[in-house]
Amino acid sequence: MSMLPTYYTHISDYPKTLLTKYLAHFSVKTTRNNHIRMVVMSSVFDEQLFIDTKYDLKGSTMNRSASPKQLESENVTLKDLDLKAPIFFSETTVKRLMNQLEKDSAFLETHHVMDYSLLLGISDMLQEEDEIYKNSYGPEEENAPYEVGYQINDAGQKMGVRVCMGIIDFLQRFRTRKKAEYGMRIVQSCSCSAASVAPPSLYKRRFMDFLKTKLLADPNFDISTLVMGSHENRSGGNDGVLKKIVSAPEQNNIAAEEHNNGHLKRASSLPETASATAGESSNAPAKRRVPATDVPPAES
Repeated sequence: MSMLPTYYTHISDYPKTLLTKYLAHFSVKTTRNNHIRMVVMSSVFDEQLFIDTKYDLKGSTMNRSASPKQLESENVTLKDLDLKAPIFFSETTVKRLMNQLEKDSAFLETHHVMDYSLLLGISDMLQEEDEIYKNSYGPEEENAPYEVGYQINDAGQKMGVRVCMGIIDFLQRFRTRKKAEYGMRIVQSCSCSAASVAPPSLYKRRFMDFLKTKLLADPNFDISTLVMGSHENRSGGNDGVLKKIVSAPEQNNIAAEEHNNGHLKRASSLPETASATAGESSNAPAKRRVPATDVPPAES
């Protein structure tokens, strides 16, 4: 709570901050007289964008890949070592993102915060959906609440992606318990740069250095040259990670839920504009991808 006044000033001074917006903080008293504290955050992912793959990026390398068991889940949150192919954006976009990430991480460093992550959500561009998004957000999707970029697949193609991102989990300060954990991690890995836990200054520098290798600028970026996938062919430029889709009704504002292997799957609508056009463009039932939740599971 001591960070709240400066946090409010920061997000006011930088409306495009990538820091998650905290909306409420409250506690619930249980029947056993225990208090459970909760916070309410705004979503990193745009509700109109279907997230195919998501990453929790800290900039560390120690145990920072999803386990085989985690990869069995359709809602898996991948980690630093799982992001093989960097994402290319326009030079203007990369400059803006890196400038804001630098300001946001510097703010966290002044409050001795560490162990935060950049939550990255990637949505593959699909031919069947492209007109809908461009009608909603402009011919180059310049008014969209996400970034447009591409990843290069094994065939050397620029596979178009839509990307949402935001910094999460920044309430952890470098106190005694974390200092002890940092020492233990160094002993285990024999490297202070590999451990997830690190002093705020080191953590910030490592975090930024890693993102500079994964969010890259293409001086000749042209959205019209990007290759789009389709519902029938799901191959993309993201290290062969399998993408899942589900069939859903064609009506707008869908609210379908089902459980699959214990993981909640939700299907929702694309942007409202041009929804009729999308329904008329094909005789086949409309297909909707599973939007992943934007809160990765807590690490032990």
